Amino acid sequence: MPQYFIERQDLESGVFVLKGPEAEHAVRVMRLAPGAELTLFDGCGKKWRAAVIETGRGELTGRIIGELSVRSPRLLVDLYFAPVSKNAVQELLDSCTQFGVCSFTPVLTARCEHKIADRFESKSAA
Repeated sequence: MPQYFIERQDLESGVFVLKGPEAEHAVRVMRLAPGAELTLFDGCGKKWRAAVIETGRGELTGRIIGELSVRSPRLLVDLYFAPVSKNAVQELLDSCTQFGVCSFTPVLTARCEHKIADRFESKSAA
């Protein structure tokens, strides 16, 4: 079942609207049609089972069927790493998040890039 991110406040009434890239993926790539089921998550540990009511260009409207139980991980993994380059750090964060790493702690070593935080700041400001 496809799974999509939604802000918690967008679920207050039991009816939700997905917009932007999430809706585009659901409608154009996954071809979800009225009646199809999907899973929504809020990024804070909650998940819901939902059904599509209507689809449109760049938009998907649905209703919440019920809340899903979420298991806590058996093992909490903290990763300590030396940042060597911006691209390597981005790939590390992406891959390890998918594997279930809970927290990331950069460690400054003799061979790491000490000004890497400045590069991330300049990217987010642009």
